Amino acid sequence: MRGKRLAAGLPVALLIALAGPVSAIVSSVSINPPSQSGTGGNTISWTGSWSGGTAPFSYTFFYGDGNSTSGSTSSHSKGFTHKFFPCTPTQYTQTLRVDNDGPKQTTSTTTIQPGPIC
Repeated sequence: MRGKRLAAGLPVALLIALAGPVSAIVSSVSINPPSQSGTGGNTISWTGSWSGGTAPFSYTFFYGDGNSTSGSTSSHSKGFTHKFFPCTPTQYTQTLRVDNDGPKQTTSTTTIQPGPIC
């Protein structure tokens, strides 16, 4: 018995093998709030979220001051907190990178005024 043929006479199994596995990748990433301000020494919070893709997701959140946090989650969102300690008004750019089979990333900004330690 002969197998079914499609597309120029190639067997169906060969077409599937040539196409490779289908993977769902992260389609968008966001950080909320997209910008904010605060005072040095106080905790600043963000929520990162993403759509598309299938778990597990690996993430890295860069705080913009040389610090970052990385991990893995099965969720489509993750909360982040951090304290900054500038002695002059400083704007930091946060970057959230999420990957499950092709990285996506986004940024936000946080402006911090000097705190009481300066």
